[in-house]
Amino acid sequence: MKRMRAMGIAVVFAMGMVGHADGMTCDRNYDASLTRAVAATVAAVAGNRPDVLLSQISREGVAFGTDGPLVSYVALREQFAQKTGRFCDLFECGARPAPWKRLFVMGRIDKQIDAAHGLASVFINANSQDELDLSYKFTTQCRWEITGIGVP
Repeated sequence: MKRMRAMGIAVVFAMGMVGHADGMTCDRNYDASLTRAVAATVAAVAGNRPDVLLSQISREGVAFGTDGPLVSYVALREQFAQKTGRFCDLFECGARPAPWKRLFVMGRIDKQIDAAHGLASVFINANSQDELDLSYKFTTQCRWEITGIGVP
């Protein structure tokens, strides 16, 4: 009985330490961490790093366009591997330039963060012909993931 109680206390203590460690490593400065996520997203596309961009996509998928359909992460990963579909919108396919790539340039940024729900909308080059609208969600892994890419 003592042994079971001791094990229970050890488990509770260990779980408390994990939560404590997680809280210490999780950047709750949403504005700063979102700015880093946006910079990484732009750099991934501008630098021809589809693997890096894919690592930033939500596992639930990503919506393309303002009212565009949700593309599952698995489908997007397949398109990236085969260099088809949305891959060709973001990265060069053969000799065809990527039509959306030109929008992935750091310009004036307008961020709208809903910290209560862990959601954010980011407008790069807001109110211009080259506006890029990126949507993010803050995950339980303490990182911003892309949930939407809107283009004009």
